[in-house]
Amino acid sequence: LELGQAFHRLGVEVAFFNPSGHVGPFSDPEIQGAAVRELGAELDLHLHTEILAAEAGEQGVLLRWRGADGTLGEKRFAKVLVAAGRRPAIAALDLAASG
Repeated sequence: LELGQAFHRLGVEVAFFNPSGHVGPFSDPEIQGAAVRELGAELDLHLHTEILAAEAGEQGVLLRWRGADGTLGEKRFAKVLVAAGRRPAIAALDLAASG
């Protein structure tokens, strides 16, 4: 998400695809809703979207997808970055003991 935002702000056309309805690591529904609303005003978000195909060619990568409402979409991109993110590794910190 951070890398995509940076590229977008540098003038690169960026689209985000996520099979879930979430952006970022936010677990609180209100914060998640605010993140989707605010980031969606700036970025091309495709949430609840299934990637059906990715075909590399000389003109870039053609992505085909099915959106949340079932409609099909496709677009050619120069590059595709697949980033699954990561969960925080905090289990060993014993945060409950911190008060």
